[in-house]
Amino acid sequence: MFHTPMLSPQAKVVMTNSGKCAYYAPGELGVKVAFGSLADCVRSAVEGRVVRAGPPVTGTAEKGSPSPERSATPEGSPNAERGRSADPPRPSRRKRGGSGEPPRKAPAGPPRRLTGRAVVPGEAQGAALVSAEPLSFWGGLNTATGEIVDRRHERSGQVVTGRVFVLPGGRGSSTASASLLESIRAGTAPAAIITARTEPVLALGSIIADELYGRSVPMVVLSEEAFRSIRDGDRLTVEPDGTVTVSSSGEE
Repeated sequence: MFHTPMLSPQAKVVMTNSGKCAYYAPGELGVKVAFGSLADCVRSAVEGRVVRAGPPVTGTAEKGSPSPERSATPEGSPNAERGRSADPPRPSRRKRGGSGEPPRKAPAGPPRRLTGRAVVPGEAQGAALVSAEPLSFWGGLNTATGEIVDRRHERSGQVVTGRVFVLPGGRGSSTASASLLESIRAGTAPAAIITARTEPVLALGSIIADELYGRSVPMVVLSEEAFRSIRDGDRLTVEPDGTVTVSSSGEE
């Protein structure tokens, strides 16, 4: 459903009984979500409108996007007013450890060398894109553009292409291997991936890409302390033995 044109271009709301679909549909499909039981979904499909006994539970794709249909709770019934819900607030997206204020400039120090373990050896350079949250590459990354499309993720809207993606680890579906593989084929993958724990699922996608396409994404695991020392925008150089050289971006 997420990768084939099953929806009409005019579709604004998708109804589902799947929590996973409800989570990823706003970013993947650009729609709002109405959540209900399987019986609710079948009744809604038959009647051509959202039908549910209780108040609607909706998710939003983008701030300011059109409101979804209201539940088909009859007007004037005890549940009519409860059946109208505003879009849920979107989480603020701040840099890890930030307060929402612009980062302060800090004196640029000499390059630092961090010793890591190369899970997928290779050489790469790029600016760090740092996240304090894990990310599922399946459903969370647009493999055609390199954009993070998980709309609940703190780095939603950022593009990983050509950057060294620094994140605690992956999350969710084993199909993340295929998503990373496809992004490598399409040329939209990160230059390298640095994590705080070993991620076999992501490593598999990179290893297969090397076999199929002759190119891979280096992956390095750092200690928690070293991982947390990297700041967004730092210039990183990844070496085949797992050493990461960090040149400060000049931001605190």
